[in-house]
Amino acid sequence: MRIPGTALCEKLLWALGKPLLSATAKSPAGDVLQTAAEIKREYGRSLDLILDGGSLSGPPSTVVSLAGDWVTVLREGRGPSNKLIG
Repeated sequence: MRIPGTALCEKLLWALGKPLLSATAKSPAGDVLQTAAEIKREYGRSLDLILDGGSLSGPPSTVVSLAGDWVTVLREGRGPSNKLIG
């Protein structure tokens, strides 16, 4: 689950009225794709739409696993994980 901090993402989610599945875009070599142009270059022919909201700066998202009986932090990032676990 990602909680967006950008107006574009918030407006998109309100318009959809339901959650949106997203993932970090990576190249076949495993490099993180950070711009719409990079994503278009790698995957443009197989995508129906690329929504370019501009570049984001700062650390990546915090990633947690909710599998099993425990909350496990997989990657510490932008969001404080201590607020998720308690």
